[in-house]
Amino acid sequence: MTFGKVVFKLQDTAPVRPAVPHGPPAGATIVRSIKGSTSFALPTADIEALKAPTGEQAQQVVDLIERNRAKLKTLLDISQQLGKLTDLDALLEKIVSTAQETLAVDRVAIMLLDEKKELVPKIGRDKRGGEQSRAVPQSIARQAVQNKEAILSDNAGEDTRFAQGASILMQQVRSAICVPLVGSSDQVLGVLYLDNVTTTHRFSEEDLDYCIAFASIAGTAIEREQFAQQIQREMVVRNNFQRYFAPALAARIASSGEAMKLGGDKRRVAVLFSDIRGFTALSETMNPDDMAHLLTEYFTEMVECVFNGGGTLDKFIGDAVMAQWGAPIGADDDPDKAMAAGIEMIKELDKLNVQWKTAGKPVLQIGIGLNVGEAFAGNIGSERRMEYTVIGDTVNTASRLCSAAGPREILGYRRVDEDGAIIVARADIADAMLAAFRAAPRPHPTIHGYASMLPGARPMMGREVAYALTLPGSPTPVVVRHNRHGGVLRALTGDLFFGATRAPQELAVAMELKALGVPTPAVLGYGIYPVAPGFARSDVLTEEIPDSMDLGEALLGSDPKSDVRRKIWSATSRLLRRLSTVGVRHHDLNVKNILIRTSREDLTVAYALDVDRIEFDCTRRDAYAGNRARLRRSVEKWRQTRGAKITDVEVAFLKSFHLEPNVATTSS
Repeated sequence: MTFGKVVFKLQDTAPVRPAVPHGPPAGATIVRSIKGSTSFALPTADIEALKAPTGEQAQQVVDLIERNRAKLKTLLDISQQLGKLTDLDALLEKIVSTAQETLAVDRVAIMLLDEKKELVPKIGRDKRGGEQSRAVPQSIARQAVQNKEAILSDNAGEDTRFAQGASILMQQVRSAICVPLVGSSDQVLGVLYLDNVTTTHRFSEEDLDYCIAFASIAGTAIEREQFAQQIQREMVVRNNFQRYFAPALAARIASSGEAMKLGGDKRRVAVLFSDIRGFTALSETMNPDDMAHLLTEYFTEMVECVFNGGGTLDKFIGDAVMAQWGAPIGADDDPDKAMAAGIEMIKELDKLNVQWKTAGKPVLQIGIGLNVGEAFAGNIGSERRMEYTVIGDTVNTASRLCSAAGPREILGYRRVDEDGAIIVARADIADAMLAAFRAAPRPHPTIHGYASMLPGARPMMGREVAYALTLPGSPTPVVVRHNRHGGVLRALTGDLFFGATRAPQELAVAMELKALGVPTPAVLGYGIYPVAPGFARSDVLTEEIPDSMDLGEALLGSDPKSDVRRKIWSATSRLLRRLSTVGVRHHDLNVKNILIRTSREDLTVAYALDVDRIEFDCTRRDAYAGNRARLRRSVEKWRQTRGAKITDVEVAFLKSFHLEPNVATTSS
């Protein structure tokens, strides 16, 4: 009789023990090296049997031939299918489903090695195709990876090498196959694991041979896709580097393996923000094409200024430019480079403005904020889209400085840590503040302590523990104030602050108030001096407002019926209305925290002081009512305790809700 192309002659003979299937004895474990090729040839016993086959034996051999042919076809098909997939998750899903369809097992799982060479589960499916969360036995998987061996166990729970594995015992694993997934460079990428928890002796040596061949194809496909993903990530990062880094710096970073990793670290950076003044109003008067062309010219020159200074273009934010120096590669002179770049940006914009004015185009003005300090720097995002950036308080402060800067103005702050103290100062007086701290009396040096011993320093009229002076080497007049608690805390802790002091908050709030158009003296810097674990003292330096005194002293020194008093209340009225207009409530708006300045131009201005207790984003009504009520209580207390001549009309003026400049009449 004929089976395919093979002709068999049938004759009676003595029964021969079947040569197939070729499986291990019960409870046995087969460990096979994956090196070398996998053979699907017939065993010698089966070839001999074909020479004189019996009916049953011939059928078994033919079945074996058909199984091998089907497996070879499956391997060829899967090789072609895996070659078409370009997504790792889809690739793993296909590998698992194919293995499940071919071998009909209870579970298939794939684990891949991570950067730390730890096996990480990537996918697991049960025989119904559902997700399988059971852990792959580590004792089996580790041996397969470490020894590069394919393992077939017919009863893993009884094998002494695996019996100690808790997951094997808990999951009642019976028959299992675990094969390492190896790439073209003979490097183990992970493991392909199959098991059966219901029937022992499920897998045969044929299954093991098939799984070795299958895993070889799957490993090559996984390696190819992982390499493709790595190339894609590197291309994204490299493109970002070439776009945002100076060419020389981009070349250094692209050659660094660390540059390709997600995440980052903390670094000392100089951050610069540049923003066009009045851009919104300008954009409303220009057509989109003209505006796009103008911005393209502007951004081109600004980016060149950053790159010429060795900086990094972090991003464009509308019409703003954000740049930084110090990450991922820094230098000691990064702050100087950032300041030089800011100056160059203003100069280059001046040149552009000349060209634009000649061409009949509008001119632009920019304000620049610069800050130096610690920030988080690194590649942030997903594996498909990353962005190298810096984030943190240092960046936020630079942004606030930019908002507060006027046209052609650079506002910048530096931080210096010395002798346990933290000195934060605007760039133009940073050296002077540091010199004052170094010259302060020991053993507990403070800038306020330096001011108190300086012969030229003068106590500020109507203000406690504050001195007006010029710091060594600086022409800028400043006021140095030592921070103290108020109310009940004043008696308990005095000038000691637990946790954060008020100084950083006051700096941030002052910058935001200036951006909102609220008159307040600029905070030029501060010093924080740790005293004990968790406790610190602090000083704040503000600009000196000439010809000024606080509202309390102004009320004591003026007649209620005088024109001076009318100007004082008019200025106070404007301050209250501005605070309410921008939704700001000052929770400590008393007569000592409003500064009154008179000028030769007959204009009186009121400034808000001690702004660390400011609340933003209030409704206009709540802000006005809260500020008015707080100031009214302070004025009444000032009249009672200090004997200030304040009329009932003036108090009524503060009680009224509608506050207009002409309400502050004191004729009665």
